[in-house]
Amino acid sequence: MEIHGILYEYEHRLIPRLFYRDGLSFMNNLIENGNALPYSLLSFLFKERKTDNPYSESDIEVETAEVCDEYTSVRLVYPNPQTEPLCFCCYLFADADGEKLRCYTVEKSSSLFDGTEEQMLCGWDENMRHQNYGTVSADNNEIYKKCVEIFMFD
Repeated sequence: MEIHGILYEYEHRLIPRLFYRDGLSFMNNLIENGNALPYSLLSFLFKERKTDNPYSESDIEVETAEVCDEYTSVRLVYPNPQTEPLCFCCYLFADADGEKLRCYTVEKSSSLFDGTEEQMLCGWDENMRHQNYGTVSADNNEIYKKCVEIFMFD
């Protein structure tokens, strides 16, 4: 399997499925262990597919976006996407009791009109259905605000 396929499986299947299966414990594991967990998961996929992993642990970054009374969010930064629809990052959100979970992805895309590179805010629901929230700027603060807005009013 080529690198694109492995990254797609990792970003669009494995991470969301583990998140929806384990919820807050998955998020807490990311917060406590930083890059080690997501990197080991990616390395596992490469090993399973008998393909050399071209990435290092520093190519993946775990950022705790916010922990407050209403929700916890974690931003997981992926290796820079070379092709569509690979992801720049994902945002994981959970309400305080871990009952409401949402996974948002920021995917590489291109304009249907002129082919210029864009970023799409998408997501996966608990049933692994893909959702599209439209184009977003490259400003991480703006993307985060949009994710909070969707999460709070969903």
